[in-house]
Amino acid sequence: MNRPPGHCVPGVLFILILLVGPALANESGKALHRSAVANDIGKVNTLLDAGIDVNAHNRFGKTTLMYAAEEGHNEVV
Repeated sequence: MNRPPGHCVPGVLFILILLVGPALANESGKALHRSAVANDIGKVNTLLDAGIDVNAHNRFGKTTLMYAAEEGHNEVV
């Protein structure tokens, strides 16, 4: 069966989004966690304003709030 060139591009893009999307979200969550630990309130606010999920958690279930509280960074909390 002859198919026009590029017929599978939407399917390939969909698969890439499924594979890369969570990885990008995970990296953004890590950036938020690192900023909270560093007490970088400016970076925390920038990431939150950009739409990073404030409830993002790591593989141990720790959230940004937990990191900030453990470090005693009240302004971030």
